[in-house]
Amino acid sequence: MRQYLEPDDIINNIKLLLKHPFYSDKLILVVEGKNDIRFFRSLFNHENIKIESIDGKKQLITSMQNFIESYRNKVLSICDADFDHIEGMEDERKLSDIYLTDFHDSEVMMLKSNSLNSFIDEFSQSDKILYLKSNLLKKSFNSSKTLGLLRYINFKNDMKINFKKLNFSQFLNIDPLTIDININLEILVDILISRSPKFTSSKEELLNQYNEYIKNDYDDCQINCGHDLTNIIAYIFRQKEISLETNMDINKVESALRLSYQKDYFKETKLYKNINSRINIKEKTETV
Repeated sequence: MRQYLEPDDIINNIKLLLKHPFYSDKLILVVEGKNDIRFFRSLFNHENIKIESIDGKKQLITSMQNFIESYRNKVLSICDADFDHIEGMEDERKLSDIYLTDFHDSEVMMLKSNSLNSFIDEFSQSDKILYLKSNLLKKSFNSSKTLGLLRYINFKNDMKINFKKLNFSQFLNIDPLTIDININLEILVDILISRSPKFTSSKEELLNQYNEYIKNDYDDCQINCGHDLTNIIAYIFRQKEISLETNMDINKVESALRLSYQKDYFKETKLYKNINSRINIKEKTETV
């Protein structure tokens, strides 16, 4: 039922936690949802931190803006950057004690770590392992960028395109020998428009915008959505020439990446350094 709570209800629940003696010396770390709880709970010391979730970035931002005056150094938040780094929003988010993932989201963080190699070792045909380790991420990024640009255009122009629960097999093609991945842009755009009853533009305008945006040199790690990447990887690993587990789906990919993501990988991130510095500030404040 938590997903149906309004931001004010969630704020009140966390305030009750803060008043409880058991949490008097703990930091409340707020993340976006249950998958983020699964990801981050293995990366922080549970003696010092209580992890809570608020479903959705907009609700999280609203809630943190309400916490900031009375509970600074008691409540911090981690949320997916999405396009915030491209938009230069990092410093503004910090004003509300919201800390962004280094890349577009936590899934991209995992894919950029050695977790991806562990996934490849576990699920690949033996003769494909070396090739996949050298090429899988690059090829996945290149194909996913089409979706990333469309998502960014939608974000910038509020076109109200529905990207949820896309069937990637409808617009994705792969050569299992070279792992060359192709997204059919025309088909993808038609699918997106057909499933978006509140779409505010036209196919022609969307394609025109795409042809303009593709000229920009966006950082792959910021423009690409991690869920698109893991969907593409799941599609690749449903090919019998590539995979030992042809019943692959996005949940299996992301679960395997979380399980193999180590705390040492996280310690190399800017996000870890930001959160750790705030934990140290809290500890110093309480000992004064």
